Amino acid sequence: MGNRKVMKMRKISAFRTGVAILICLFATLSPAARGEEIKIGGTGNALGTMRLLGEAFNKKYPNTTQQ
Repeated sequence: MGNRKVMKMRKISAFRTGVAILICLFATLSPAARGEEIKIGGTGNALGTMRLLGEAFNKKYPNTTQQ
């Protein structure tokens, strides 16, 4: 009975590790990670909010630019 629990825990651990690896892989393949341009569309009602978010982003990541 104990072996079944150990095997089940190993499978769960392997699954979680696989999911974590996939998340990291997709994160590095994103446009932002590759240094590409990210566009945010909208009607313009939230323009002030977008500017504040952009300023906060630039403070955290000073080597980036925004338009």
